[in-house]
Order: sequence, then C-alpha cells, then structure tokens
Amino acid sequence: MTQTWKIPALGDGVSEGVVAQLLAEVGQSVAAGDTLLEIETDKVVMEVPAPADGVIEAWLVAVGDTLMESTAFVRVTDSAASGSADEPAAAQAGEASADALVRDDSTAASGAVDADAAEDLQAEPAASAAPAEASVPTPAPPANGFGAADECSVAPAGPAARRLARELGVVLANVEGSGSRGRISKDDIKRHVRERRGTGQALEAMPVTSELPDLTQWGEVTRQPLDGIGRAVAVNMQRAWREVPHAWVSRDVPIDALEAARRRLRARDPDLPLTLTALLTRALAQALREFPRFNSAFDAQAQTLVLREEVHVGVAVDTPRGLMVPVLRNADRLSLRETATQLARLAEQARAGRLDPALLRGGCITISNLGGLGADALLPMVNWPEVAILGVGAARRQPQLSDGQLVDASLLPLTLGFDHRVINGADAARLLGWLHDHLLEPLALAL
Repeated sequence: MTQTWKIPALGDGVSEGVVAQLLAEVGQSVAAGDTLLEIETDKVVMEVPAPADGVIEAWLVAVGDTLMESTAFVRVTDSAASGSADEPAAAQAGEASADALVRDDSTAASGAVDADAAEDLQAEPAASAAPAEASVPTPAPPANGFGAADECSVAPAGPAARRLARELGVVLANVEGSGSRGRISKDDIKRHVRERRGTGQALEAMPVTSELPDLTQWGEVTRQPLDGIGRAVAVNMQRAWREVPHAWVSRDVPIDALEAARRRLRARDPDLPLTLTALLTRALAQALREFPRFNSAFDAQAQTLVLREEVHVGVAVDTPRGLMVPVLRNADRLSLRETATQLARLAEQARAGRLDPALLRGGCITISNLGGLGADALLPMVNWPEVAILGVGAARRQPQLSDGQLVDASLLPLTLGFDHRVINGADAARLLGWLHDHLLEPLALAL
C-alpha cells in the first residue's frame, strides 16, 4: 500500500522551515524513528523521523524547498508490499496530483473541505517551495494589532488567509482561528477586522522601508539572501528598535577576586565549565529577585506592567548560523555548578544547531558577553518583550584607588540596556551597584 508522510509539528512558535538535507534514497527501506530529512527553521535544524517502517518510493520535496507543518514530503510503500503485486497500484498512485497528496487524510475521508482550505491546498504543492510571498518576513506588528502581516508569526494559516491579511493590514498573531488547532481562515480575518473597527481602532499600516537604490550603477554586486536565523534576527531587531525606547547605564566592576576564585575552582574540578558568563548569569538571576521590575514585560496596548514570577535568563551565543539566545530556565534556583553545566550544554546544542526551539523562548532578561571577542564595551538592544539586557565587554587592567593606595585592577565593563518606559536610570544604576557588590565577593554567588 502506498501512502504519504507529512511534516509533523515543527514546535511551538515555528511555522515553516527549509529542507536542508535528504537523508534517504528512493528505494531505501527505513524503520520507524530513522531520520529522513533535516529542516532548517529560523531557530534550529530539526530532524524529521519516519513515523513507521516503509520503503521510499518518491521524494515530494527537494533541498531548498520551504515547507510548512502537515505538508506531504515523501511517498512510501509498506515494507511487506514492496516488490509484490501491489507495484502497479503504487505506480498509479505515483501519478496522483500534488493536491491529492497534500490533502489531509481526515479531510479526504469526510469529503468536507471548505473553500479556504481548498484554496490553501492548491496554493501549497508539496513538491515545490512555499510561495515567495509567504516566505519573506515583514516587520513585526504594531501595538494596535494592525499593520503588515508578520510572516514569522506562529499563527497557523494558509497562503490564501495570509494574502488577505496582508491586503487588509492585519497581524495574524492577533487573530483567533476557528479551524482545527486554531487554524485561521479568511472569515476569521474579516471578523477580526469588523470587531476591531467596532471598537474604534483605526487601521494603521506599518511604516514602509526605503527602497534600496540601484547599487549596480557604481559596480558589480552580489545578492546574498538571509537564511532562517538571519531573517529572524533582522525582524526581531527592527521590532525591538521600534517598540522599545532604549536607554543605557554603564559601570566598571573589579573582578580580580572573582577571577582568582574561578581559577581555583577550575583547578579543583577541571571538568567544571565555570566561565565568567556562568558567574554573571548566576549573579544576574539573583539580582532579578531583588529588582522585580526588571523581570517584567510591558503591555503597551493595556498600558500595564506584567511582572513575572519565574526567572529565566537568556544567554546570547555566537554560532556558525548566527546569533542565538538559549534560555536558562529558573536560573535563580540553580546552584553555581548547575548554572555552569546547563549553560555549557545549551551553548553546545546551539552551536550544533540541535537546540529544542522551546529553549529559545520565554526569557526574562538577556546577557550578551562580547569580551571574548575583544569588544571594549557594547550598547546592547533589548530583546523584546523583555525590558532589560546586560552587555559585557572585555576586562582591562587599569590603576584604581583602594584604601588610599593606587593598585592595578582588572575592570569588567557592564552596560545595562533597558526599556525607559518601565525602568529609569536610577533603577538601572542600583541594579548595577548590586551586581558590583556581589561580584566583588565571590562567596556571595554561592549563597
């Protein structure tokens, strides 16, 4: 018997991905759990396993294709049926149209397909990339819920609904879907517009970016499309700069005692990945308990400050595929050893592209350490919807007065970026002061 397998759920917050590699050949037998292909999303590279045993009859996708959840990607025959009398039937099935292959089994069984779903199926042939208009990210939504549709949105919707959303200036993430698993139809979008206008909220288009001039008139150029992570970073940075009124406060922290203690611990336990970033993460997690306003998010629509109960610290990691920010959950409850060990594991998974997408969301504050790359200091951008970020530069030797004597000290530059709607400069200075005092005394980090 011939059947098609479809792309499973790509994870919360991930709506599409690009085929990075096909790992099985036509005619090859595969067992349930074997990796069939790799999909590169805007966050990680994900492996798609075989849901059952079978023999690959035909690939319905190619490397570089953009796929969405539930897209048919391969046609297979049962292991027992391969090479048997069922082959003519399999060949006949191979001539079926892409539309029939993409159609959901339950839909085909019931025979009930609404107009939007039918249009979506026709617009998403399994053997080709998703339409270009559905793969190009646009700026993130404004506070009022209208604007250019965000193609990086987690909202489940087909091309027809996404096209209507763009035409009406609706952000899909703000629309409540009435379909299976919250799928958004064109009727849902129209209802959303009627309800919004009924409350008096006007439709406001997103600001249009300036058109790039023709640079070829001054010489040859090469265009390099952004990959998944590159697109996500571009969208997030534009949103952060637009949504958050930034401000920064800086302070130098002497770390001679801290660095000496770190070296002693590493000498006693060489396998302990105790880095300066781990020590700073531990201190920052504790600081959020003392300064709960930094552990919040600002709801611009409701003009409300949302205080978080848990402390999850994001740590920026430089990877071959771009910047990623895995999140250390409940960081304030972890010991120093647990903090160091879990951070090392997250960084390793991020660099290998094998990080669970769920670990890239839900951060309360972010730390970005560029000291290892020799940066003297940095003015980091807040990772919205967080309200603060700690930037770390390279430590430098500098004379300092200590008890009336001039001593040579190692100073670590810390810069706290923050949302000025929520936090003022004095609050930022107090948090940096708290970090200063606790980093001066290494034992404080172990408490």
